[in-house]
Amino acid sequence: MVALRSRISPIILLAMLIALTGAALGQERPVSEIPAILTVKPLEIADSDSELRRLLKERYNEATAQVKDLYELYRRGRAPINDISYAIEAFADAAGELAETPAAKVSELELARDVAKAVEVITKRKFDAGQEPRIALQHARICRLGLDIRLVHAREAAKAAREAK
Repeated sequence: MVALRSRISPIILLAMLIALTGAALGQERPVSEIPAILTVKPLEIADSDSELRRLLKERYNEATAQVKDLYELYRRGRAPINDISYAIEAFADAAGELAETPAAKVSELELARDVAKAVEVITKRKFDAGQEPRIALQHARICRLGLDIRLVHAREAAKAAREAK
């Protein structure tokens, strides 16, 4: 019993230390701020894919990886707002062109818009703390608004496609 207790205590102590350290450094994130794109897996490229389809999937995979990497760098203050905004737009372009149906395009654009919203939240927090200038917040909002507009267009196209059936 004593041996078990001595093995559990350091683990609990370590967990508490990590949690407190993360909170002290401002590294905790609300669940709503963690964009779903961070969990997207690379698309498999099949031997049967045409050259165009293969290239579209490769671009999608690279754009997804770039957003994931830059999101974490931007969150930690190690990448500029322009880089993550460009990466989000590149992902939206790649995903939109790869989507085979209007509904799939909506789904992919929602991923892009959600990460843009998360970046806007991070940028607002940095702006409020005096770590980012107002122009960075404007840039984040313009990126998110552009994706909101693209999403409205995509939803309208998806609705029209459903009604045409």
